[in-house]
Amino acid sequence: MKNMIYGAGVYGEIFAKEIEKSGYLVENFIDQHTQKKSMYNKDIKRLKDIDVSDITIFISITSPHAEQEVLSDLKKLGAKHIFSFVDTLHKFPKLVEKCVSFTKTWYSPDRKKMINENKLALFETLLKDTKSKELLKSVINFREELSAENYLIPDLQTQYFPSDIDLFSSLETIRFVDGGAFIGDTLASSMLEFQKVNKEVEYIISFEPDNANILKLSEEVTLQKQRHPKSNFFIYPCGLWSSNKILQFSNNSNSNSSLINKVSESTISIMTIALDETIIGAIPNYIKMDIEGAEKEAILGAKKIISTQSPVLAICLYHKAEDLWELPLLINDLNPNYDMHLRIYGSMGLELVLYCVPKKCIN
Repeated sequence: MKNMIYGAGVYGEIFAKEIEKSGYLVENFIDQHTQKKSMYNKDIKRLKDIDVSDITIFISITSPHAEQEVLSDLKKLGAKHIFSFVDTLHKFPKLVEKCVSFTKTWYSPDRKKMINENKLALFETLLKDTKSKELLKSVINFREELSAENYLIPDLQTQYFPSDIDLFSSLETIRFVDGGAFIGDTLASSMLEFQKVNKEVEYIISFEPDNANILKLSEEVTLQKQRHPKSNFFIYPCGLWSSNKILQFSNNSNSNSSLINKVSESTISIMTIALDETIIGAIPNYIKMDIEGAEKEAILGAKKIISTQSPVLAICLYHKAEDLWELPLLINDLNPNYDMHLRIYGSMGLELVLYCVPKKCIN
């Protein structure tokens, strides 16, 4: 029986190499969206060109929502031999570490850099719900032993808008700061989610430093203005930091292009700003940060807002290993008035988000 990999994306080639190393010949890739014609010296085909009933398909798609759609489509077409993303990890266990190391985010071959037992124990005491505490233990277990058995299963809820955490009931209206707005994907989903909870949006301020992303973000803002004329939308073409200054910016033109480094293989100079020094008088009550490693500096740049206004926070914890304990403890030092929650939305420990909800919300 022929073997094919569904997904010619970031993990497709890694999957192909490991599967073939294990003695299975990979005939082709299947992908419905890529413009590439081949990868790893193998053709990329569309579903319409394949009889899926007589092949084994290994799914390398990282998005849990996209994978659910793919599984549904394959079954409708008569596929009988499907290995989901997690199934494939169990069949080829060496894939786990290879995929994790490829992400170049929280992973380090040095366990001491990935786990600080004392500070993680402190973080656990700040977590409000059982689900969060169990997830933290699972994250630690996964870092201690990168195995399919310890693999972190992503949550299928909408990222930054978990239905099982009460983020917004105490807010009369929404004043949202979107740090790392990318091309406006969070902007689009946020308006839908705020409508679901019957919250009027006063404004959304989007921070995005990549010019290529800003063009698409501007198109999304124009669309949302048409749909929601009573709400205000602003774009700041800069990154978030602890002060207003010029830094080097990794210009990848993709979802990782918000990465701020002092040294990078391909960089441009950009302006970075501190929220405390920039949106004076705006008083945001929901701040999201997904800014590729700049979260700590950005939190320091918003310490006045966090300590005095107690906005709801959604902070990504996966870009650096130490973010897992440093960022929650930093926020608690700035403002001990938060209940904290933890959720995960991505593969290989990615899209790990800390939610901080004020015990007494200040509008």
